[in-house]
Amino acid sequence: MDQQTPQEELFYDDELHPLRSMIENGRGYKQTASFLWPDMKSESAYSRLKNCVQRPEKGEHLKWGEILAAMRFNSRFDPIFHACDEMSLHRPKVKPAAEERLDLQGRAEKLLEELKQVMARQERLAGAKS
Repeated sequence: MDQQTPQEELFYDDELHPLRSMIENGRGYKQTASFLWPDMKSESAYSRLKNCVQRPEKGEHLKWGEILAAMRFNSRFDPIFHACDEMSLHRPKVKPAAEERLDLQGRAEKLLEELKQVMARQERLAGAKS
């Protein structure tokens, strides 16, 4: 069985629980709200975020892009974990930054090789027309 990190929730009570967990175990409501809505006064942004995740009767909801931004900002992925749990899927593992850099480097090298092949073919075709 996979070992859970100390802050990772095993279960969520409702669909708003993972949003609250992401924020409360991340950077908190004030910082997250200021990050999501930098043009708003901090008090207004804070109130809006609290309404989105604690008071559904207020009718305010986070957009999917805002949830993604909040997950990145808080380095917490509770909403994804909750979705996986609800669909009986395995929770994804967070890829370490070093591994991501290696993957990107490998992809860049493959693309560069393909670009070289395309350019060589273009040169051959250009020479054939002359």
